[in-house]
Amino acid sequence: MTECFKGWSKEDGNTAGRCCCNCANQVEIMRHPWNTMIGGRMKGPISQNAGWGCRAPDFEGKIIFLEDQHSACEVHEWKND
Repeated sequence: MTECFKGWSKEDGNTAGRCCCNCANQVEIMRHPWNTMIGGRMKGPISQNAGWGCRAPDFEGKIIFLEDQHSACEVHEWKND
């Protein structure tokens, strides 16, 4: 378990260091050259990061897209390091 306070600080009540970056539900989303978002983060080589996603079970197979790796929500589950 690695604490992180970048997305949600101790001062705001995150005493455990919960963050999307240490959540088991976070997935990395990669770019694709056929995407049409010119100037956006989604078009490009598949080796480049486009953002981050949350695949929490509550979302019934859907992934919620996030631009930043660091945030927090109520479905946080610690990664098994």
